[in-house]
Amino acid sequence: MGSAMPENQNDFAKLSNQFFQVFSRTEYALKATGFHKGKGDAKANWEMFADEIEDRINDCLDSDFKQAIKYLSDRPPKKQIIDDNDRLRW
Repeated sequence: MGSAMPENQNDFAKLSNQFFQVFSRTEYALKATGFHKGKGDAKANWEMFADEIEDRINDCLDSDFKQAIKYLSDRPPKKQIIDDNDRLRW
C-alpha cells in the first residue's frame, strides 16, 4: 500500500480539507439515518453503525479494502482521555 502523504503543505491543506468535508458529510448522514445517540446533542453513533455493517465488512473480498482495514486495525487512531491525575493524555 503506497503512502498517501502529500508532497507539500499546499497538498496537505487540500487533503485535510477533503477529509473534513467527507467526514462531516458522513457524520451528518449517520445521524440523519438513525445512527445517533438519541435526544439532546446530535452525536453520531459510530458503534451502532459498525455493528450494522460488520458482516459486510468481514465478507468483502476486495484485497485493497482488506489491506486498508488491516492498516487501520494495526494502527488505530489515538484517543484523548483524562487520566486519574486529571491530565489530558493520548
